[in-house]
Amino acid sequence: MNERADILLEMLGQRLKQTRLNADRTQQEVADIIGMSRTAIEGAEKGKCNLSTFVSILLALDATDQLDLFLPEPPPSPVLPVSYTHLTLPTICS
Repeated sequence: MNERADILLEMLGQRLKQTRLNADRTQQEVADIIGMSRTAIEGAEKGKCNLSTFVSILLALDATDQLDLFLPEPPPSPVLPVSYTHLTLPTICS
């Protein structure tokens, strides 16, 4: 990976940690909710995790609304039919 990607991953990890702290959750509590180890959460907060783990943590923190801020839905593609471009995030009930 290149240096710019590493910096961005580290920033995302720091933001994930702040989101957890703002939710008043420990790493162990989040780990228990998603069925992973505390060290997996610690790694994610350092930018060392896969996308599935990242999203699972956001779900555990009830912070999936952050995804729309992070990567808003793009405008419809001129190439794809409209029906394929209207996918939205599901609402998750806790």
